[in-house]
Amino acid sequence: METTGYTHMMDLVLQTNIFFYITSAAVIVVTVLVCIVLYYLAGILRDVRDVTSRIRQGTEKVSEDLESLRSEVRQGGAHLRAVAVYFARRAGFMPKHKAPRARSRSKNEEESV
Repeated sequence: METTGYTHMMDLVLQTNIFFYITSAAVIVVTVLVCIVLYYLAGILRDVRDVTSRIRQGTEKVSEDLESLRSEVRQGGAHLRAVAVYFARRAGFMPKHKAPRARSRSKNEEESV
């Protein structure tokens, strides 16, 4: 009966060792996968930083343009109509060129016809 207890004890030690080997391998695999994910995440974050930098530069340019537009409008109200027409044409609300208007005939021209 002693050999049965000894064999049982060795089976438990063997099972414990196998469990630790499998656990160690799983930890290594998970660590490698986490490293790969972090590498790609760092690349994505770098791209996002570049995009936000470009957006920031673009908004600064738009802000400068709007400030310039404000100062021009303050200097002369006549320019306001030109600015409104410009934006209306850009948005497609107005045609680019006016259609020629038909001249109204004077009374002399109507009588001669």
